[in-house]
Amino acid sequence: MKIANRISLYFLVAGLIITIGAASYFYNEVNSTLKESIYNKLTISAELRLDHINTYLNMLEISVGQLSKSPTLEDFLIGFDVHCSKEELFKRAEKRLIRTKEANPAIAEFLLTDDKGKVVASSNKDSIGQDKSTDSLFLDGQKSVFIKDIYYSEMYNQPLLAVSAPILDSETNHFLGVLCARVKLDYLNTICTDRTGLGETGEIYLVNNGGYMITPSRFIEGSVLKLKVPLNYHTYKENTVNHYPDYRNIPNLGVHLAVPRMNWSLISEIDESEAFAPLKRIRIIFISIIVLVILASLVLGRFVALWIAKPIEKLEKGAEIIGGGNLDYKTSIDSNDEVGHLSRAFDSMTLNLKKSTTSIDSLNIEIAERKKLTNELQELQVKDHALAIIIDSANDAIVGKKTDGTITSWNKAAEQIYGYRANEIIGKNISTLIPSEMPDELPFIIKKITNNEVVEHYETIRKTKEGKLIDISLNVSPIRDTNDKIVGLSAISREITERKKAEEKIKLLLKEKEIILKEVHHRIKNNMSIVSGLLMLQAASMKDQSAINALNDAQNRLLSMSVLYDKLYRSESFNEISLKEYLEKLVDEVLFNLSDSSHISIEKYIEDITISTKTSFSVGIIINELLTNIMKYAFKGRDKGTVTISASKKDDSIIIIVQDDGVGMSESLNVNHPKGFGLNLVDMMAKQINGTIQIENHNGTKFTLEFPV
Repeated sequence: MKIANRISLYFLVAGLIITIGAASYFYNEVNSTLKESIYNKLTISAELRLDHINTYLNMLEISVGQLSKSPTLEDFLIGFDVHCSKEELFKRAEKRLIRTKEANPAIAEFLLTDDKGKVVASSNKDSIGQDKSTDSLFLDGQKSVFIKDIYYSEMYNQPLLAVSAPILDSETNHFLGVLCARVKLDYLNTICTDRTGLGETGEIYLVNNGGYMITPSRFIEGSVLKLKVPLNYHTYKENTVNHYPDYRNIPNLGVHLAVPRMNWSLISEIDESEAFAPLKRIRIIFISIIVLVILASLVLGRFVALWIAKPIEKLEKGAEIIGGGNLDYKTSIDSNDEVGHLSRAFDSMTLNLKKSTTSIDSLNIEIAERKKLTNELQELQVKDHALAIIIDSANDAIVGKKTDGTITSWNKAAEQIYGYRANEIIGKNISTLIPSEMPDELPFIIKKITNNEVVEHYETIRKTKEGKLIDISLNVSPIRDTNDKIVGLSAISREITERKKAEEKIKLLLKEKEIILKEVHHRIKNNMSIVSGLLMLQAASMKDQSAINALNDAQNRLLSMSVLYDKLYRSESFNEISLKEYLEKLVDEVLFNLSDSSHISIEKYIEDITISTKTSFSVGIIINELLTNIMKYAFKGRDKGTVTISASKKDDSIIIIVQDDGVGMSESLNVNHPKGFGLNLVDMMAKQINGTIQIENHNGTKFTLEFPV
């Protein structure tokens, strides 16, 4: 096989092995990473909704269970009270049911049955007298708190959920009747129809034990309790991502999670076509790269083979002709490399042979010269082979150019990166590769080199033959002559487009993490709202005013943390927060929840200071306690007053002042040894952030909180 064919074959085989191996490896890695990301995202979405649903069901059980212990309802069912008639007991029970329903928009109706299952009181008068003795809400509600599965109510013309609890005599523990709450599905539907992170085709819905949808479908109207999910799809393995056709017979990815207490299944799914769309695009890109590399290897290998082998073959042919005695033959290779020098030496040798005599000495000299030329030819072939290996093994583009930018040399890697063959680009200016919007870059690099400055790992953009813009890392060195004068530049460039894409992928993963953190903060805020609602319901069911006040204080303390989580949820950072935005909203929320604050004017002078979220928890509780105490005690017997709140930064400390012009506090009060729970909590929170709290009594009370930044 000729040397040119062998070189072409080597190029093709090497290109195929390297390209297919690298492409297969990177495609498998990308494929695995993307699938794992898709599966995790689908599973997390389902688990978050499942937690919300379980929390909501727990809240319903607790709320109805606490209301069933109401003395008002118990007295009515017993039917005896020395101070009230039976009619008055009925009115009190009915009023309690109506007020509790009005405080809870999610409740459609409250029913109260006697021990025989007859409805004796209701928030809806039309229900009084109905017989519920055979209804599961009465039968199962006699034993403990019971949640009846979702059913369609003809009376309210919508699907409802029923929660019932037994009412027992508090003294004898005798069964008196059942309290039932008919609950609308608005909040449950809100949880399932929140499609954050599910794209254009994703949805989450609940399926009951019979396989019917009990929350709305994204694609089919009127699906609740009417659309039945196919059994072969409903019984897939739980807690793992499954592949199956959904109720529309469209291939889907789905996660099934059980809601054991209700025998429900929570299903989170997304169309496979949308989920795996990125993988399809990546597959096309990898196939295109393999085809392009194979073609480039063929073309480049053939070009290099002909470039190296053609002069040698011509020289070999000339040597055979001259060796055959034709001393008039000229090899005529005009290149300036070793092959050209050898060609001219052959021509000179032929001329000398023609002029020489046939003497033995001359013949011996000529023989010696021929041997020398043969050795030089062999050495040249070895050097050319070594040079070809070096060029073939180079991974970075190596480009030589004059100081005016004219390209003088161009290696194989440069052809692969930029798409130009050596004969297409050599002699042209390097600006051919520089985008038109970067005209000042070449003069800038040349100036740095001439000033003996280093140009290393310089990241920039270049344009390929096809017009594609690629990212490269550039190292530029000067080429000097024997007098140390710069006569050219040597540029080594490496394509870093894939590295840039990897950096973008990392940014995307960080963004997904941020979304998950926001979802967690949102969930915490929702749970706080549920706890606050439970405190409100508990306060509504109690008669002891001191206990009611304690529950209201706890609700206000919870408010300061809820405001912080609301700010974190809307913030770009989870590590720090604006003190100005946080305190202004906290003060407004605290005063809004205090019924007797309308006659008090508030003055706020808060600088825009950033503090850590850890510190903001303690600061929020302190401000809540101080404002609550001021509103309770500072303006007793007065019809107006002023509260001033300021925050400023001094050196390495933050100073917050809460001041009123009220009646003042007792002189015997010591903040370091307080008697009340509120000031005890203030002192504890101040120490927790390494701060101090001072109290001054002069024309009112002044609290000064100082803590390090």
